[in-house]
Amino acid sequence: SVSNCVDMAGNAMNDTTLYFAIPGSGAPGDLLFSEVMFNPVSGGSEYAEIYNNSNKIIDLSTLRFSTRKAADSSIYSSKKLASSPMFIFPGEFKLITDDREGVCNYFDCQDPSAFILLNSMPSLRNEDGCIVLFRSEDSLVIDNFYYDADMHSELLTNKGKGVSLERVDWTSDLWVSSAGSAGYGTPGYANASSAESVDVLSFESSEYCFPYYDESQHFR
Repeated sequence: SVSNCVDMAGNAMNDTTLYFAIPGSGAPGDLLFSEVMFNPVSGGSEYAEIYNNSNKIIDLSTLRFSTRKAADSSIYSSKKLASSPMFIFPGEFKLITDDREGVCNYFDCQDPSAFILLNSMPSLRNEDGCIVLFRSEDSLVIDNFYYDADMHSELLTNKGKGVSLERVDWTSDLWVSSAGSAGYGTPGYANASSAESVDVLSFESSEYCFPYYDESQHFR
């Protein structure tokens, strides 16, 4: 951080925080898909969110994003994430989409710097599909996620249209529908359905209870 900096003429520089980094090479598991919107409402945009699960600073310009073909798992034409160096820091989220307004008009966008804007987004099938993140130099897969509309809560109507799927934690492949209390999507920041955001409740009762999930993915 730089503060209280004045030049020889007395001109003060605004307090500034600068980041310096030597990026590492992404390896499988370093970056994880953390959220995907594959069936947006009319006027909305598809998106895929990634999370840096490593202690590395990774240059996203070395990576490509695509989908797999259902027939033979081969890669459709892929999109480079950035044409010039763009870093993702440990514990940081980034959002891949081709239309910022198509996301922010329907969801709370808390961090504008999280967006990775592509010229065009690989088409995500509404029923099921697979998204892939891989290295440009050798096609090494960093992460992939097979999604299905049936993974959404059974209480949601229209097969979860307008609702994202969110990863619950970084050590498993458990995914759930985004919580209604968060607007059904958390693009570019921590998931509403993450293990860290779940409150643990305990109680004693002599009566039997049969909990169920509502649309916000909370027990009732």
